[in-house]
Amino acid sequence: YKSLDVLGELIKIEGELPGYLNAIGIILVRIGEFEAALQTFLRLDQIQPNDEYVRKKIASLYAKTGDVDQAKAWLK
Repeated sequence: YKSLDVLGELIKIEGELPGYLNAIGIILVRIGEFEAALQTFLRLDQIQPNDEYVRKKIASLYAKTGDVDQAKAWLK
């Protein structure tokens, strides 16, 4: 996907900016790459800890990948 390639190049140049990681995560969700999206949002959580939006995305992705216990834990 061209948009993922472009965002990947931007990250190489400018670093892992939260907006880039968020965009990558959203694209990965839309194309059904839930595990890759989960890893992206987990990385975003390291950069932006305790962000409610990010935590909800992570919980949702854990639920989509079948890990309901982890999903619940991220909603606390």
